[in-house]
Amino acid sequence: MKTLICAFPDLANVVTLFCMFIFLFGILGVNLFEGKLHFRCTEPAAPGPIDDTALCNVDADCEGAQTCVYYERGPNFGATSYDDVISACATIFQAVTLEGWVDQMYELEK
Repeated sequence: MKTLICAFPDLANVVTLFCMFIFLFGILGVNLFEGKLHFRCTEPAAPGPIDDTALCNVDADCEGAQTCVYYERGPNFGATSYDDVISACATIFQAVTLEGWVDQMYELEK
């Protein structure tokens, strides 16, 4: 128990460094991807995107008669976003730890 308590200051340094890297990559992600994850391919009469991973920039990125449409909610039920630094940090944390991905995949299978 004493060893565990003595290790807390060193662990705090590692956690601080980890948070700093996530924050820096969050800023980079916002600069590169802000607003780009809202455009997805869809069929002309469909009420929503055909697939959350079918991202596009222009209609030419989509297959066949599909069009590139802006949706308010981002991919993965809005959980994946680089629109602001907090959302970007949460997205990066999910990617690094795979936190939340199992629940989302289970919801997609239903």
